Amino acid sequence: TLLDPKIQADPEGVLKTGLTWGAAAFTAGLSILGQGLYDVFKGNKDVCRIANDQQQLLLAEPPESVLDTWERLQPADAPTDGRKP
Repeated sequence: TLLDPKIQADPEGVLKTGLTWGAAAFTAGLSILGQGLYDVFKGNKDVCRIANDQQQLLLAEPPESVLDTWERLQPADAPTDGRKP
């Protein structure tokens, strides 16, 4: 969680990275070029629209709800008056 972060390996990410680099070495880098082109054409999402939609959802929430969630996510020893610990 955000209150108790831990460093740990992501097995799926490690495998994907290993396969990507292995394919790059095997194809003399052409697979990296292909992956980049794929990302440009298929992975092109309107991130600005997504961010705006998320902001609109946040703004639609009652202010008390947002503040309660923020305070709940703060560490127990964090000052509540806005000062840094």
